[in-house]
Parts: sequence; C-alpha cells; structure tokens
Amino acid sequence: LAEHPENEHHHIIKGDRLLSILAPLRAFGDFKFKWDRSTIEDTLGAILGEHACPPNYKTPPYLTARPEVTHHRLSPRDKFLVIGSDGLWDMMTPMQVVRLVGEHMSGKST
Repeated sequence: LAEHPENEHHHIIKGDRLLSILAPLRAFGDFKFKWDRSTIEDTLGAILGEHACPPNYKTPPYLTARPEVTHHRLSPRDKFLVIGSDGLWDMMTPMQVVRLVGEHMSGKST
C-alpha cells in the first residue's frame, strides 16, 4: 500500500482481495494488475470492453512477482526443504507440512 496514494488505500484491498478481485498479492501472471491503464485498454479493450480494467484502477502496478525470501542455513539435522506458495501456506501450518512430509518419508502416507 505504501506505493499508492493514501486516499486510494481503501480501494486497493477489499475483502482480503486486490481491487476486490484477486487473492494473492504476488504473481508471475496477472499482467492486468501490473500494466498501466492505457496498455491494458489498448491490449485487452477490444476483447473485454469496459471490463478490461478493474474498478478503481488508478495507480498501477498493484501486483508484483517479487518473492518474499527467507534464508535458512542447512544443518545435518535438516531432512528436507519445502518450497511453497500461498496456496500451501493458506491451507496448512508449517507444523502440518512438516508432519505430512515426515509421514510420507516414513512410508505412513502416500
């Protein structure tokens, strides 16, 4: 939100969604939330008409592909590494993921 004027903040995230439409806030696709209005209208306007730009689309980009990165130094105790997106972390806690992978490695789960 810091990249956008304060008077637009109440339009940007509504109902935990970007511009009331998109749930994740980082994506490789979804160019419609990254381009300026004129590019979207020139590219998609003939196909989508007035729906080419979401409502309140004023100060793009609203979406980034810049990942959130954390670092962990591997040790001999580490047995596996899980790389996941919001789809995983929205549904499971880190402990649930560790338990699931551990059960799979021990043959208790397939």
